[in-house]
Amino acid sequence: MTTGDHVLVVVIAGTGTKFKEMHTQGEEKETIQHLLTGVTAVDSDTKSHVVIKPASEFNGSAKKSTSRWNIRRDALICTLAVVALGLLFLVILVIVLVLRGSIHEQHLIHADPSIKVITTCGPVAGTSIDGAFAFFGIPYAVPPVEYLRFKKSIPLTKMEDCWQGTYRAYQQRAHCFQSNIDGIEGFRKSEDCLYLDIYTPEASFKDPLPVVVYFRGETSLGHDKFSIRLQPSAKLAKDMRVVFVSVSYRIHAFGFMALKVLRKGHPRTSGNYGLYDMLASLKWVQMNIDAFGGNPRSVTVLGHGFGASAILALVMSETAIGLFNKAWISGGSAEIVNATLKQAEETNMEFLENIQCKTHHCLSLKSPQDIISATPWTDNIDLPFNNEIKTPKIVSDGHIVPTSLMKSLRRNKYNDVSLIFGATNYAVDADLAHDAIANYLLKNEPVSLQYSKMIADVRIRCPLFLMARVAYNKFTNDVFIYSSSHRPTSQLRFDIAAIFGQMEEFLGRHMTPEDMIYQRSMKNLFYTYIKTNKLGSVAVDGIHPPSYIDVGNGLKVHAKDSKCDLWLKSNIYQHYARHD
Repeated sequence: MTTGDHVLVVVIAGTGTKFKEMHTQGEEKETIQHLLTGVTAVDSDTKSHVVIKPASEFNGSAKKSTSRWNIRRDALICTLAVVALGLLFLVILVIVLVLRGSIHEQHLIHADPSIKVITTCGPVAGTSIDGAFAFFGIPYAVPPVEYLRFKKSIPLTKMEDCWQGTYRAYQQRAHCFQSNIDGIEGFRKSEDCLYLDIYTPEASFKDPLPVVVYFRGETSLGHDKFSIRLQPSAKLAKDMRVVFVSVSYRIHAFGFMALKVLRKGHPRTSGNYGLYDMLASLKWVQMNIDAFGGNPRSVTVLGHGFGASAILALVMSETAIGLFNKAWISGGSAEIVNATLKQAEETNMEFLENIQCKTHHCLSLKSPQDIISATPWTDNIDLPFNNEIKTPKIVSDGHIVPTSLMKSLRRNKYNDVSLIFGATNYAVDADLAHDAIANYLLKNEPVSLQYSKMIADVRIRCPLFLMARVAYNKFTNDVFIYSSSHRPTSQLRFDIAAIFGQMEEFLGRHMTPEDMIYQRSMKNLFYTYIKTNKLGSVAVDGIHPPSYIDVGNGLKVHAKDSKCDLWLKSNIYQHYARHD
């Protein structure tokens, strides 16, 4: 060892244990000191080898040097800890902003054919169709199966009821259980059916779009081969710049069976389960539709047939206040809630006798088909007496529907939203002609169409027109009426088919110029209304009930309907009007 050699003694700070031995000369000492970051180094000229000794063996100067290095180390550790925490906070903040869509990107996803949004129950993945996005089969309530059959629907508000990971909303779910549909093979139905489909041009938080929530349903017994095909699409959402939500809700006995044995639980009532489903879906929309590019403050509910009747019940229910802003009621029943809970429960005793059950537990064990087979209900679209109609009914249960519609209006107990009532002029199949109704004929129309028109007037149009007049005198928001006069070739919901751009599909042929004018006029009326509360090219002023808009070869305004005045004065509609 020469006098130029150095011995570098390195000790792990605070340990006091031997670490390793190494030779060092000249500038190598400084290199080792630099590499061994986080340790304490002391220099000595008395030895030729680098020896790691316990800290207790060092002299006073070594202890002082160690103390200085400890201070530097502690300061460095604190600095690094602060920086790390700051970076962690920034990462968490960025993740939250990305998940909620608050970054300055217009779309949540661009070129990828799939799309993912965040709901209150977790992520949902959809798919790209026709340049827009579709999400199929998103659950909005707990499946109403087993002991939850004939129970109020339970919204998905608890994490244990939600899914784990990303929900893949790629396929439509089965329809709610009902009887088989003639002419439809492979019709899928299930009690596990509380799902909704969403069609949106873009899942964006920028410039939210109007929302249309669609409740389909021809009768309370279920869909027919025409109504089951009425459906919005991703392309329609893109073309019209609207977010569509199509809701599946319980129908038939599963949705509207009122029985005294089902009153246990809260609320102590029975029936109207389908209405609770609709409420649950609308609450889901309010909480989640912004993630799909929709505006929760601009929601229009759309329904035809029984779906329209159910919407009208929600309009008259204070439980639905704040869940939608407009209601489009096509061909529903103004004579809903025509039975009290007690009356409905007594009428449905025949069902209990058929199925041989006396308790809710017994009913929950029966198969869905057993439930359907035991019901004594039938449907009739012709001209029956009211005592001939046996269908599941919306009842006045004292909760979701506290009383009849007319009483709700008189008591000012209703959901004051903008309303538009509508119906087609033709309500039954053209083959159901009855030439005995000769006094209703016009020379330029065949008997079958005149009969169909009369059925529509008595059962649907005129009762709805009366309801619109009463609502107009009570509501602070606008109330309008339209009548679809386009002449069909078969029994169809032509107004809804036109709104969804499905006229050609339902006609089964190429559209005529008259068909195209009608579809264009109907779409103009509907989409202008939901976006601006105006009625297409028609001036809003001066067309409130009893005035109405005729949608046929364009849009025309009529001061009143003289035939409806005749029917209303005679009170005949009370015996023949549609009852849901």
